[in-house]
Amino acid sequence: MRRYKTAKQLKPKQQFIQYTSNSERLFLDIMEAVYNIKIERQFSLNGKYYDGKLNNILIEIDGAKWHRSKKQKENDLLKEEIAKQNNYEIYRIKLNSIQEIPEAIHKNKELLNKIFK
Repeated sequence: MRRYKTAKQLKPKQQFIQYTSNSERLFLDIMEAVYNIKIERQFSLNGKYYDGKLNNILIEIDGAKWHRSKKQKENDLLKEEIAKQNNYEIYRIKLNSIQEIPEAIHKNKELLNKIFK
């Protein structure tokens, strides 16, 4: 298993333009391993960054810590609009911590199969 650093621990050149949490990275790593696929990380579209991209599908991992505020909710709506305008489907997976990954996979099994198969 990969060892993850926080954004603060990374050298500036290594940091993503937008913060990526350990749980997001681990979740996408698991999806890549389970479905034998490669997900493009931190995909940029019209100045917005999406957690992952697979073909014409954009994946957003939403943690409560980052997606509670009114400002973030507005940003999420804008990202959805940009995705649709550029002919991408966007799927959101709710995930607050690494400990919730098994539950998130179980709860979203049908959606994950639709996205990744």
